[in-house]
Amino acid sequence: MKPLYITKASEKYYTDYFEDKEIKRALQVDEIENGIILPLIVINEYKTNEYHKGGVIDSDGNFCKLSGTKRLGTDFRMLQEGYTPDIKPEYKDETVIYGGVLYEFYGHVLIETMARLWYYISHNPNKYRVVFDVMPNARGKFKEFFELLDIPYNDDTFITKPTQYKKVIVPELAYNYSTNWHKEYTAVFDYMKSKVPAAKYDKICFSRMKISRGPIMNEKEVMDIFKQNGYKILFPEKMSLKEQIAVLKGAKSFACWAGTLACQVLFCDNGTERIVLNRSFEPCEHHEIFDQCKKLTTYTIDCSLNPYPSTHVFGPWLAGFTEELKEFCDDKGFKYNKKKKTNIVPSNFISPFIKDWVGTNKNFNIPSDEFEAAARKIKKIKFKRTFLQSIYSILSMITTGKLKQKLKLKGKGEI
Repeated sequence: MKPLYITKASEKYYTDYFEDKEIKRALQVDEIENGIILPLIVINEYKTNEYHKGGVIDSDGNFCKLSGTKRLGTDFRMLQEGYTPDIKPEYKDETVIYGGVLYEFYGHVLIETMARLWYYISHNPNKYRVVFDVMPNARGKFKEFFELLDIPYNDDTFITKPTQYKKVIVPELAYNYSTNWHKEYTAVFDYMKSKVPAAKYDKICFSRMKISRGPIMNEKEVMDIFKQNGYKILFPEKMSLKEQIAVLKGAKSFACWAGTLACQVLFCDNGTERIVLNRSFEPCEHHEIFDQCKKLTTYTIDCSLNPYPSTHVFGPWLAGFTEELKEFCDDKGFKYNKKKKTNIVPSNFISPFIKDWVGTNKNFNIPSDEFEAAARKIKKIKFKRTFLQSIYSILSMITTGKLKQKLKLKGKGEI
């Protein structure tokens, strides 16, 4: 079988998919005598140009570069500078490990927050405490994470005011966002797995059908195929972290939608089969890195029937029985209705999709790459796809403010 069941529009996103991205050298560790950990400052919070200040500085105010973060191809949410605190830092006569930033989204906790904890788990004979900067909306979340990591979930763990320590140990990131990884990265997930017994489902599929924010329209059509072929359909938002780890640890085949769900393969055993279902033609980063560090057999399948372009982050999404999914099922020997036609966009989803699309994308300029894909048919609607493209062009001008500019009206991105 081939690893990628994707449209031509998606191919450009996979040009470096199979490149070796492992960091072969030993990871660096900085030790800052009398180091100061600064509370995180979020600049332009929740805007596309958001960035952070904070991290670790020395007693002279110099920023420790190893405490910074950056994402491939973007400065969004980068942490590349400290600042001068406006109050005198509180001094604590102890050595601590800087754990980086506790993010508010589960997927980013997996791929970013966990990336420094290799040192805490594997190279910490003195049992030094680990402390974190924290995003404003992250407090109160992820208590199970900290329980499984044996890290106290209290105010001493999270930096809320400038704090100077006898020494701050700053481990290098073992995973750099969409860029590369080090073999130390998986130690933290192995440690958490060791606390949870494996469940007994060989084949599992994580669904978004019960999620309240950003469900996938027509998802049931895809889930029914996996259910018919022996997969246990599970809803992770209805499960505790320990329950999720248990089923992931025990699975031999793990199917899920691209994004956060697919990142949870970090709790699977090495060599697990993973089936990633794309809900847009723009895939999620990271997946190739997990293939490498977990030695996975991964199949990626385009399941998008989106009438208009959507990213894997913002949606909305309309999925279904695509030609790519049919090809995978044939190669895999999956059961499915042989009379069922592919690439049919159910007409009852067109109106709600357009409504959600306008509401979701009013502040974002979404590229029209998906229109390069093979045409999808629209069930019971006679007009051609080019008609939808014309509507999209108008909607795009409205949502990006270009229409108001043409009409010489004030305002940007409002509808």
